[in-house]
Amino acid sequence: KWTVSFVLGTILIMISVSTINYLVNPYNVFGHGFDSFVSRKTNPLSDRMSKFYVANRLKPATIMMGTSRIGLFKEAQLSPYCEGPIYNASLAGSTIDEQAAYIRYMVERGYVKNVVWSLDFFAFIPTKPLDPTFEPLRLSDSPYPNDYFISLFSFKTLSRSFKTVKKN
Repeated sequence: KWTVSFVLGTILIMISVSTINYLVNPYNVFGHGFDSFVSRKTNPLSDRMSKFYVANRLKPATIMMGTSRIGLFKEAQLSPYCEGPIYNASLAGSTIDEQAAYIRYMVERGYVKNVVWSLDFFAFIPTKPLDPTFEPLRLSDSPYPNDYFISLFSFKTLSRSFKTVKKN
């Protein structure tokens, strides 16, 4: 009797956690109609993960890539010169190899026609380690299950979901 109660309680808790995380979507992994209710995602786990999924849904014709410096550049300033939609995929502290991997992925999908690449001397340091949140497997053709697992079933994600709702 206690084992059944424990298993059912655990399942109920996990369903509740995953439902809240799916609806709030604090990491922008899921593309659904509820994002308009909680539009500002201020607590991402990883910019690399969030920006990857947003760019895949947006399918930008122009992508802006670089370190955090290009993150200050507004897409509206570029719109008179490049085809839209424009997406700023700045990756703070990224290396040139990481930036190239993201650009290659988006260009190979066929929707990116223009790339505005902000080059930073710090991105070229050969001994600089890759960011631990950069997952090359995320850039494969198949879905990366680790992102979905973290986005649905993590209690850390649940706390970020509550913070996201509070800030909105």
